[in-house]
Amino acid sequence: MAIHVVSPGDTVWSIARQYGVSPQRILSDNGILNPQALPSGQALLILIPSVLYTVRPGDTLSSISSKFAIPQLTLLQNNPSLINSPYLQVGQTIVIAFEEEKQRRITVNGYAYPYIREDILRRALPYLTYLTIFGYGFTPDGALIPINDEPLIRMAYEYRTAPVMLLSSVTEDGNFSGERAVFSSLEPLKLKVFSAKEKKKVVILKRIAQEFEPGRRYTEGEVNALLKEIYFDFATLRRYLVEYGWISREKDCSAYWLN
Repeated sequence: MAIHVVSPGDTVWSIARQYGVSPQRILSDNGILNPQALPSGQALLILIPSVLYTVRPGDTLSSISSKFAIPQLTLLQNNPSLINSPYLQVGQTIVIAFEEEKQRRITVNGYAYPYIREDILRRALPYLTYLTIFGYGFTPDGALIPINDEPLIRMAYEYRTAPVMLLSSVTEDGNFSGERAVFSSLEPLKLKVFSAKEKKKVVILKRIAQEFEPGRRYTEGEVNALLKEIYFDFATLRRYLVEYGWISREKDCSAYWLN
């Protein structure tokens, strides 16, 4: 393996000749979409093969895997062009191994929506440990909102990648609900925990403010009783509702009202 820093005048083809590798390999390993525009200073990963094999009549990925005692998945990782085009052609050169052995294993997680393009997912799966499928929702009463996950799960297992369910606050119509993320119940309203994160705090206070009747004046005792039904730390809720301007109060705290 080598790291090549692009110099003025370098091209993919001149770099490939310098290291004895194919231009397509450099394009693939570095995700280069426009080989005509290599910026000076860009660092390129150069993987240098140590063992190559020329495909013969009757060869398959399975037979080559057995011949060299390496997993088929490794063949795909070493030859990304085979991932979406797994059919071998006689005379085709494939990489069996590179000059430097892998020094360590890493765990890689990728996210995917059910509508991801199959060719994009297949290019990623050989390099993933986990595929997190995004995302499953739940109804206010806790029932799972299913998604079309079967194609993703099937493909993940095909590449020995573990599918992971991501449960989020997605509603029945596919939108996100900040309220479902922080409230254990919306009817009656029950808060799980009062978040210190600003965005969640705003969602919480906005929803709790809806429990107050417009135009009504509340005593502090009535405010406390209302908030205590929502969350045990009613004093914190009351303080932030006032600080964030959702409700106002008299200076002597004799009355509270919704803004």
